[in-house]
Amino acid sequence: MEVKPVKTYKKPGYPDKLAVLNEPELLKSVPERWKNNARALFAMSALFALTAAGCGPVPDVTGGEGDDKNPVLKNNPALVAPIFVHGDGRGGFGCVSVAPPVFLSEEEAMDVIRAEAEAAGISLDSGSLTLKGVRIPKTRYYDTTKDTKKGDLELDGYDPDKGIAVEFVSLEDYHNWHVTEFSWASAGSYSFIDAARLLRDGLEGKTQRTTVGVFYDSAPFDMSLWEKDLSFEEMEEELKMQSIENLRKQVRDFIEWLEGEGII
Repeated sequence: MEVKPVKTYKKPGYPDKLAVLNEPELLKSVPERWKNNARALFAMSALFALTAAGCGPVPDVTGGEGDDKNPVLKNNPALVAPIFVHGDGRGGFGCVSVAPPVFLSEEEAMDVIRAEAEAAGISLDSGSLTLKGVRIPKTRYYDTTKDTKKGDLELDGYDPDKGIAVEFVSLEDYHNWHVTEFSWASAGSYSFIDAARLLRDGLEGKTQRTTVGVFYDSAPFDMSLWEKDLSFEEMEEELKMQSIENLRKQVRDFIEWLEGEGII
């Protein structure tokens, strides 16, 4: 029997990791007893990623207008990464705040993002990029953030040599994107993850052949801190460390995604 290399594979009939990240509703089809088992869900995602890598068609990164520095997938000349979920991304103020609200400034967040990117050979200090006519979230304090408006977006970091850019959805962004609300209460909330998802979808086809990753402030909420007899300042410090770690994980997932897509 003559052994020959397999050149192509059929597309698997199950969703891979990125499909699940883009459509979290798919997870509703897993057995009920698995849904609250973080290890089971993580194992499923890992299995999807491994099997897709071994059984999916090999992407052609030589088509389109890419070059050796900036390969692009033939059918996706401008990619927007999925949202990589680490942390709830929801914070409260007013009577709903049972732990000190802690948010990362854009400067703090970009220090984390740049450090992780630099380790992967991506320089986000070398240029700026403004995307025109993209869909930007209409953020709300007292209602669900679910709508968008058209506008321009100056991205937080850009590597023109590799054609990679990033945006961090911060508290400052949330304030800047806020729309007038006709309801008011003594308590409200920030939904950074919903804003990030809306922004991510609004960037599709508008990234000027640049691959974009969107991250969000995880705004961690940890009731267990009250049991540790910590001061307010100590709780703030602990929550900020959790927030930084959640952001670091988002960036690392993005870099892994870039590698999987053949972009770096």
